[in-house]
Amino acid sequence: MQGQRRWEEAIAACQEGMACPGATKDFETLRNTLAVQAALQGCFAGFQGRLLDVRDAGEEAWLGKEAPEDPDLDIPEGEAPLLMLPAATSQRTPSSALKQCPAQEMDDPKNPLGFVRRGNSFRSLHAAMKEARDGDQIILRKGIHNGLGESVQLRKRVLIRGRGSLGQTRVDHRGNCPAFRISNSSVLLNLDIDFSGYREALRFEGSDPSGALIHDCIIKCSGDDAVHVCGSATPRISRCKLQAKKCGVWAYEKAKPVLTDCVIEECGQQGVKLFDYALDRSRIEMEACTVSACKGPALDLALHAQASVTDSSLTNSSGAVWAWDKCKAVVRNSVLQAESTYVVLTHGEAHADVQVCKIVGKSYIAGLPQKVGLESLNSVTIPDRHIGVPPEDGAFEFVPNQYTRKQ
Repeated sequence: MQGQRRWEEAIAACQEGMACPGATKDFETLRNTLAVQAALQGCFAGFQGRLLDVRDAGEEAWLGKEAPEDPDLDIPEGEAPLLMLPAATSQRTPSSALKQCPAQEMDDPKNPLGFVRRGNSFRSLHAAMKEARDGDQIILRKGIHNGLGESVQLRKRVLIRGRGSLGQTRVDHRGNCPAFRISNSSVLLNLDIDFSGYREALRFEGSDPSGALIHDCIIKCSGDDAVHVCGSATPRISRCKLQAKKCGVWAYEKAKPVLTDCVIEECGQQGVKLFDYALDRSRIEMEACTVSACKGPALDLALHAQASVTDSSLTNSSGAVWAWDKCKAVVRNSVLQAESTYVVLTHGEAHADVQVCKIVGKSYIAGLPQKVGLESLNSVTIPDRHIGVPPEDGAFEFVPNQYTRKQ
């Protein structure tokens, strides 16, 4: 309780600063940063706006439509919203108490609908986002919520979370556009995102310095990558499970994602891929992450990309850390393992600084000093079997692109 009060006081101080004449944008940036950090600690002090309820699609979810109409909750266009009584009491709740009602009360089993205004309950996440304002919370009921073939554009500073335990609230998106396009300091909590289509499931973009937060989520993509991070986005992905037909996480341009306590497994290509352009510097930080059973390298870096990996496990994939061109990877206190190909591979001017790690397998290092350091600063076990570069098929198959290849 004391920690929550401190978050509330800090955010309130930022808001006071924002209200001062001539205030700079630094107050808003700090407020947004604190709101995201507080949400990671389970405090929603930065999202004290309205509580917007989103109903699940019910028994007809397989039709891919929004939730059925409910005359007790939906209002005709133009009609003023009416206050709906809480299900657990017969007394009318004042409007002021409704606005200040903590989000946890919406999960009270004695009050299955929570404190909801008639008109503040929506048939789809898209409808709720259309009406949302900065600082609102959008609560998804247990069940299946259809994506309706359109991306949810998170350009407002909102918190979206599912009820129940992880996996009970699912966003079922089918289409060739990302389920979520996030360009500001929004928060996604406790969602199972099941994506079917030929695009990434989540896309972080823009240049908001506060960054977004994805925490306690499951992200699956059956046709492409799970997560793209581009532009100057700096999202934090925490305690999430990712699975994709292609890459788990692909960061490029000037993106700087942070992955903490995540599990990335059974990807058809790389687990984590970083690729930038001539003037860009993409970077990723991974802490306490597990990347396994991927058909490509667990971590693949190209051009000028940089990676920092600590206390992680990169195993059972086609390579653990592969760096090309002028990339740099710093790995500490981790387990690196590969079966039939190189565990650590560097090429060109790439540099792999690996220390205090357990390495199971053979490595290919471009420079002699790096090779000596790799063997002397780590516990290295080389199995008695053939190890080499994987053949050009499967995840390593070259597919020419008619739009970029030389004519």
